[in-house]
Amino acid sequence: MLDTRPSNEVLVPSILVTLGAFATACLSSTYVYLIEQAVCRKHFMVNDPARINGTDLVDEESCKIPDIQAQVASINGIYMFLAFLPGKKLPRGLTKIQNADRNCSILLYWSL
Repeated sequence: MLDTRPSNEVLVPSILVTLGAFATACLSSTYVYLIEQAVCRKHFMVNDPARINGTDLVDEESCKIPDIQAQVASINGIYMFLAFLPGKKLPRGLTKIQNADRNCSILLYWSL
């Protein structure tokens, strides 16, 4: 009978990639909200200061206008581009991990 369970060689990297994608989504949602609040606050300081509450936050519904979303998208795009650059400029390293049965080569990319 065939064993249909995934091996550790497939399971561990799959879990790491999934956790990495989840962490990236959590981080992205946090900094996009902060960028949106900063752009929104700047916009309403000039146009309608009454919309800014006592904690310097603006209602999220008010921040969904196209002018503000366009600025948020451009700032986020520039951030993503600049965050991608160090990984392309640094050298790649190849390391070997010794297992009990065999050697596994893993290509590691590192960035700032």
